[in-house]
Amino acid sequence: MGDPKISVSMRSQIENNDNLLSIASIWEIAIKHSIGKLTFGINFDEFMNSK
Repeated sequence: MGDPKISVSMRSQIENNDNLLSIASIWEIAIKHSIGKLTFGINFDEFMNSK
């Protein structure tokens, strides 16, 4: 809560109850992406902010 590393947009998405992914799912996606086991063709922030 209140981490300045998380953008206002990202925080809003995390707090939105309409999202289908849990924070744990997002965390796992980020981990897999960071170690190269999951690629999107764009960076993680762009992926998370795209709809």
